[in-house]
Amino acid sequence: MQAKKKGKMYGCSKIRQALWVPAVLAGLLLQNCTSTNNNACVDGEMGQQISVKIQRLEKKMANLPDTRAASAFVSAYPTLAHVYFYMGVRTATDSNQVLEQLVAQAKDPYIDTMRRDVFTFFPTVEPLEKELGILFGRLTQTYPSFTPPTQVYTMASGFSIDVLYLDSVLIFGLEHFTPDTAHYQTPNMPLYKRERMRPNTLVPGLARLLSDRFIKTTFSPEPVLIEEVIRWGKVLYFQKHMLPCLPDTLLYGYSNTILSDVNKNSALIYAHFIDNSLFYSTDHLLRSKYVGERPDIPEIGPKCPGRVGQWLGYKIVQKWAADKGLTLQQVLEEPSAQKIFSEAKWKP
Repeated sequence: MQAKKKGKMYGCSKIRQALWVPAVLAGLLLQNCTSTNNNACVDGEMGQQISVKIQRLEKKMANLPDTRAASAFVSAYPTLAHVYFYMGVRTATDSNQVLEQLVAQAKDPYIDTMRRDVFTFFPTVEPLEKELGILFGRLTQTYPSFTPPTQVYTMASGFSIDVLYLDSVLIFGLEHFTPDTAHYQTPNMPLYKRERMRPNTLVPGLARLLSDRFIKTTFSPEPVLIEEVIRWGKVLYFQKHMLPCLPDTLLYGYSNTILSDVNKNSALIYAHFIDNSLFYSTDHLLRSKYVGERPDIPEIGPKCPGRVGQWLGYKIVQKWAADKGLTLQQVLEEPSAQKIFSEAKWKP
């Protein structure tokens, strides 16, 4: 009730927008692993790390002059060919098409430039191997039944796959994670999404992908918004636990300035949800408006970024877990989002 009263002080949406306060202390935000918000990093409690070896296929795929050479490549990596071409990008229906595509790509000057860019921005994969080792190590410690991939590859193919994890094969399409100065830019991708596709987002993105295996959420017959908010809160909670050195900027996908803006305006954000009775609304369009991909949310404020519902969900889940003293598994396995929301009693 108190939150509702505070919200009414803001008045209508136009007044809310005017009250969006710009950040002035962005430098205080989490910058690296030395932040006190990353206690696991400060304490050195990274846990068991697994040795991960990545096979880089960029050069091998660039040296396929004919179908005979392509056939030898496919024979050397049969599981890769099956997972990638048949199950992943689905660009081929038979082996001859796979060979023809590989040869055509090897001779394509545009693809060659793309691969050169990839080697420029990814001169080594050792940092990626280390970060994967941390992720898989913590995963196997937390979930002993989890089996890390036995084959990890990088490539630059120009296909639409950025991260593909099927069966025991993990593939990174590195061309999707190069900076704006690269020649190749992922087609049909809005700038606000493209800005979050960088080398340091590869493993955090994989952690998000893996979280679906462990999160349990029971949706109502007519799903309400809070269920989607809490589901995303669990995703980020899992992500943070698996990668304890992950800065908050990468966790949320916000710049320092934007994240500081959000933190400074947390009361305004929460009041908007309360005043407009959003949490228990069954309007499915609200999911894309407040939780899904969107450059901004002008309904809250002119500088309010998209996906702020995910930020809100993490805050709620984080407080609930801390108050209850729960393990990661207990948090993720609680199916009732409404229970988490009501018991957390999170208010900025």
